Amino acid sequence: ILPIPVQPASREQNLMIKRPNLLYKGRSVYYSKTRNGSREYHFLGDTNTPDETILEKWRTWRDHYASSKDTLEALAEAWLDHRANEVRDGALRASSLRELRKHLSPTSRLMETFGGRNVNQIRPYEIQMFVETGKRYQANRQLATLSTMLGWGVNRGYILSNPAIGVKRNKEMPRDRYVTDEEFKTVYHSQPEPIQDLMVLCYLTGLRAGDVLALTYNSVHEDYLCAIEGKTRKKVRFLWSKSLREVVERIKARNPLRSSSEKMLPMTVPYAARLFRANFPKSVDDWKIKDLRAKSATDRDEPEMASYALGHGSQSLTNRHYLRNQRGRLVDVEALSPAL
Repeated sequence: ILPIPVQPASREQNLMIKRPNLLYKGRSVYYSKTRNGSREYHFLGDTNTPDETILEKWRTWRDHYASSKDTLEALAEAWLDHRANEVRDGALRASSLRELRKHLSPTSRLMETFGGRNVNQIRPYEIQMFVETGKRYQANRQLATLSTMLGWGVNRGYILSNPAIGVKRNKEMPRDRYVTDEEFKTVYHSQPEPIQDLMVLCYLTGLRAGDVLALTYNSVHEDYLCAIEGKTRKKVRFLWSKSLREVVERIKARNPLRSSSEKMLPMTVPYAARLFRANFPKSVDDWKIKDLRAKSATDRDEPEMASYALGHGSQSLTNRHYLRNQRGRLVDVEALSPAL
C-alpha cells in the first residue's frame, strides 16, 4: 500500500501557528487588532516578502499594543501594579488594594463600560452618565478610583488628559445614627468578652475597628496607649484613663502567656462584625461598630477636640460625617421665663 503523500504546510499555515492577530487578505499580510470598537490593520508585507521580515514587523506591532497604556484596561493593569508596590512598601493597606481591584475587575460595571475604550476618546459627559445611572454610593466610589487612576496616567504621560475632572458625584446623605448610652449598655451586655473590649476601645479612642484590632501588647506604654491609624499611617497616643486602663488590664488577664508582638484582640474585622451581629439584641434599633467612632466624637464637649482625636485635617469633615445631629443643640430658654 502506497503511503498517502503529505502536503507541505503552506506559508500561511506556518506563519499563523501561535501568531495571534496575523491576518491574510488576498496576497497581503496584516497585523489586525480591535480597538475602541473598530478593527485596525497594519500592513506587514505580501506573498513575496520574506517570512523573517513579516515576523519582525509582527513582533513590533505586538510589542506596541502590549506597551500602550491608552486604553482603560491597559492603564488599570499598570496602575494596580503600581499600587501593589505601595502595599509591599507599607504605603497602602492591602484592604484598600482589594477594593481597587474590585472596582477595576473585568466583570465590574466600570470596566464593562469603558475597559476597551481609548481613554483619550472618553468624554466627561459619558462618565457623568455612568455615575448618574449607577447605584448612588457605589458609583461615587468607582468615580473616585477612576479619577485617581487617570490622574496617575496623565502624570506619567500615558494619556493626554483626565476626562473625570469636573464630573459631579451623586449626592450622599451622611450617616446620622447616634448610639445612646442606654443602647450601648444593652448591646454591650449581650456580647462576648472580646467584642465588649472592642466596643469599649472603639468608643474611648475613636479609632476604627480595624485599627483597634491591630493593637499589640507593644502598643501598651507606661504613660499611654499607642496606635497607628491604618488610613493615614499616623501615630496617635492615648493618655491613660481609668476606663482605658481597666479594659487593657482585662485583656491582659485573659491571656497571661503572651508575647509582646501578639495582638491584643486576635480576630479579623469581618469576624468581629459577624460576632457582633449574631449577638445583637432584637430590642435595640440596628447600629454598627463603626457608629461608635461617631459616638466618641459626638460625646466630646469640644468639637475641636473631637476633630483632633479622630485625626481629621479639617473641622468640617468631622462636623459632616461624625457629629450626630440627633443629639441636638442645647438651647437655654431660661431668659424667656419671665414673660410667662
